[in-house]
Amino acid sequence: MRIDPLWPVLGRTGNASFLLADPHVIVVVPDEGCTDDRATARESVILQHEYWKAQGSYGVAVVLIDRVGHQTRDARGVYQYDVDPALICGFGLVARSPFGRAVASVFLGLARPLVPTRMFVNLEAALTWGRTRTVESHAG
Repeated sequence: MRIDPLWPVLGRTGNASFLLADPHVIVVVPDEGCTDDRATARESVILQHEYWKAQGSYGVAVVLIDRVGHQTRDARGVYQYDVDPALICGFGLVARSPFGRAVASVFLGLARPLVPTRMFVNLEAALTWGRTRTVESHAG
């Protein structure tokens, strides 16, 4: 599955674009080879929080992690501690390449975010999980 050109663009930060793939799933498309540091991570979280608050809703972020060239410890700390689980209820990391899987594994092993986070080898699986995750997180 590829990025659908009809998905609306929600916004842009210093290193990524944000697309709405589903009413509760944002796909984060980092710039190829970018660095994700404290500033860009904060921009990402703020953009998502503001979007979900404006919608009176919540959702999952699916990140195309293969595109990230480097992620700092400070960035991981933002995703670990600064995410509001009432607004962002999960992270799906799409990692197809060995390097992408290594970046995702470091994130999963070191950051341990407050919300469920999983690695996927394709976008379709991540989107399916994201849709399921939003239903599970707000059931009952």
